[in-house]
Amino acid sequence: MGHEKEEADDEEPWIVDSHTHILPPRLAEKIRAFFNDSIRVLDEADDPDASPAGPSGDPDGRPQPCCMIPLRKDLFGATYDSVASFPSHGRFSLPYPASDVSALVRAQRRVGIASCWILPYAHKAGMSRRLNEDIASMIAPALASEGLAAPTIGFTVHPSDGADEVDASTRAALLRGARVAKLHCSVGDYGVLHANLAPFWTLSHTLRFPVVVHFGTHLSGHTLSSDLLDCLGTLATTYRHAPIVVAHSGDPSVSIALRLAATHENIYLDTTPTVTRPPAYPARGTAAHDELLRLARNGRVLFGSDLPNTAVLLEDQIAGIYATFAEPGWAPPPQRGGSGSGKDWWRKRSSAARAGKAVEEVLGAAARRLVAGVDVSALLGERAEHAAKM
Repeated sequence: MGHEKEEADDEEPWIVDSHTHILPPRLAEKIRAFFNDSIRVLDEADDPDASPAGPSGDPDGRPQPCCMIPLRKDLFGATYDSVASFPSHGRFSLPYPASDVSALVRAQRRVGIASCWILPYAHKAGMSRRLNEDIASMIAPALASEGLAAPTIGFTVHPSDGADEVDASTRAALLRGARVAKLHCSVGDYGVLHANLAPFWTLSHTLRFPVVVHFGTHLSGHTLSSDLLDCLGTLATTYRHAPIVVAHSGDPSVSIALRLAATHENIYLDTTPTVTRPPAYPARGTAAHDELLRLARNGRVLFGSDLPNTAVLLEDQIAGIYATFAEPGWAPPPQRGGSGSGKDWWRKRSSAARAGKAVEEVLGAAARRLVAGVDVSALLGERAEHAAKM
């Protein structure tokens, strides 16, 4: 009986996805339209009469294998000093629906994801506060009702709203239950050192809420080397207790992000693909890969998927975590005719334990610890004091 319970527990979802954009339907569909426009441009370059690409799947609702681009070994360590130096996304389609929460949760639970960070982002002034409210009141409850355990509510700000509003909306979101923030510099067209973001960063430094930052200015999602060198070190030093999560590990400028993370203890990396390709991590057997493993073992690397706007299947992403972060000498369990203990091994907690501490940290332990470390007691005290004076 005990063995059966242990096996059942091993099948239960446990992974934390720290980078999703499950958003209110209208906004989610607008973002998907942007991606579909990119797909259409690629299609029309080959066939002017091609129809737009859309989600694919079998009758059971399972997304079909799509279009992950094999990682080129020459990407890590290169200098990316212009848009022309960026690697191509290649042709792609998006296998997950943009706004069907039920389908997205089924896809998550099928691969062992138990919870996720919901990361909104604002592309202009005047939309952050309402978007943050919708995440807390609409999206998080919808995910929970579909069976995703305790999704972490995220929030965003935009510096064009002014410093006072940035401060007020940050406090309001945290008091509403948010525990993580997202800044998307290219979509919002701003830099992380913008003066109006100072109240936001001060609160992150004081309260320890993690901030997932997509650095850069290019809408491809790629990050120039200078996008990191010009500001990330300064940001981490100025707000040394603010946990700064570099989205996509700064891809393709991963070597810069890795170097800065090794220098600053409050810089974290996430594994989120850039549409079709995982971050350009260093090859095994190199000093840089040893440093990446050290960071991962210490809880400084988080699994992120970019669901729903990713061309890489969730199961391929999770299997890739093992390939990158498992301890030397580890090998996946043998397949047994397509069934048995070798089936879907990557989704099981026991597989992560056998692969080593780095995999366990990346797939959930690090993200849980960051959220647990957020302390909003000072804000609650301020609110109680204000209410007492009313």
